[in-house]
Amino acid sequence: TRARAHRISIAAALVLFALSCSREREAPGMLNVETVVSTVRITAADGSATRDARPGDALAPGCLISTGPRALADLTYGKTGVVRILERASVRVDSLIESLQADIRMDSGSMIVVLDRLRKDARFRITTPTMILSVRGTGFRVTVTGNRARVDVLKGAVAVSAARQGVEAGGAPMDIGPGSFIELDDSAAKRAEDGRDFAKTGRLGGEEMEAIRATLRGIDERVLSELLLKKVRRT
Repeated sequence: TRARAHRISIAAALVLFALSCSREREAPGMLNVETVVSTVRITAADGSATRDARPGDALAPGCLISTGPRALADLTYGKTGVVRILERASVRVDSLIESLQADIRMDSGSMIVVLDRLRKDARFRITTPTMILSVRGTGFRVTVTGNRARVDVLKGAVAVSAARQGVEAGGAPMDIGPGSFIELDDSAAKRAEDGRDFAKTGRLGGEEMEAIRATLRGIDERVLSELLLKKVRRT
């Protein structure tokens, strides 16, 4: 009947969406959802469908993750690290390559990233409207509010480039070390294009460091290994 055919077409669409935003859980180089608190939604790459995120989801390129008020999602990055997306955030997986390379776009909100040292052929990059971050083994928080982006580094170093609407503006990147932060707005891109220093780094105070550490609490030990925890706690 027509009604049955309609139900079948809807079911098929849902299956295709699930496949587009999920792959085999243990596939190398994938971002896997480990923990979900409150409202966390995944939108398909073409924007055609949205559903609740579930532990065990393996994210494919193009998927958008959004978190509601008082929500969070923990993602594992292979066996190398963890990404905690905090409340009211919008994060898109731009690309994933099986040799453990990831490009993530963040348009709003905050997330914490803790990575063990990556292989030489691996890459982990985060793009915001005004800042591009390249990391190889570190712990940091990145926050996007309107046309401003800020990164707070707990451990290791993060290479920061100025960007205009998510496109690198040129100039040499700045290395931001542990206990430091940098904040960029739209004007940073012009300074970078002119070959000038596009920002100054600041130092994190003890209360700020503790507040960032607090956002890591509650991550399952299976997800965030003791080694990675020590990377933050010893700073």
